[in-house]
Amino acid sequence: MESYFVSGNFPLFRKDDMYTIGYSLIIGDLSSLNKLVYLLSEREEKEYNDFKFEKRKISYILGRISAKLAISDLLPNIQFNSISIGHGVFGFPVVAGLSENIQVSISHSSNLGVALAFPEEHPVGIDIEEIDHKKTTLIKRFVTLDGHDYFPDITETEGVFMYWSAMEALSKILNTGLTLDFKFLALKEFRPLTNDLWECHFKNFSQYKGILFKTDTHVCSVVIPAKSDIELNYMMRFKDNLIDVLSSINTKFL
Repeated sequence: MESYFVSGNFPLFRKDDMYTIGYSLIIGDLSSLNKLVYLLSEREEKEYNDFKFEKRKISYILGRISAKLAISDLLPNIQFNSISIGHGVFGFPVVAGLSENIQVSISHSSNLGVALAFPEEHPVGIDIEEIDHKKTTLIKRFVTLDGHDYFPDITETEGVFMYWSAMEALSKILNTGLTLDFKFLALKEFRPLTNDLWECHFKNFSQYKGILFKTDTHVCSVVIPAKSDIELNYMMRFKDNLIDVLSSINTKFL
């Protein structure tokens, strides 16, 4: 497997302003990702080399490279190895080495990494999950589904993973990760926007909303402030980019 990526951006609109969000998706195995170590900062490269297990190496470099690709869509002239993606006390990513106040949200699943880059004054969160039927029963213990009324025209497993993904994305915009009791991340409603996109709101965090989509193999959630709006065609393009990366068709070679 070679490493492939797609990057781009989309606007988020508020009453009197507009914010541009950069995004990237990258896929690769350890052998191909090792070729990208030169894009890490000195500190990141040391951390990467200290990891002993393949899965940890893959998740680490996917997160750093996807984050820097997303940032580069907002700031095209950055030197990748001059910035570092560190972490806060609850594990959330922290960007160092930029003159602009840009932060990132990162997610990964197996050999796939995804990131959003955003101005710090307008936070966003992202999560991606591979649909795994063997994990459905386990994940159902942590979500409170109210039947298929929340999830029209999709399977129970898809619905469970969409709910879980939305909770994860909310925890990332809050910068807490899953240190919160899951009940505080619960959804209160979930409705289709189109045949391919859904919107959700949260019981305890009414100031946020989630936009979700699925492919045949993955679900993805983007959480944004409730009073911010995104044109749905941008989310459809993001979904198409994910499908391209998963199939390694019409993507850039890295």
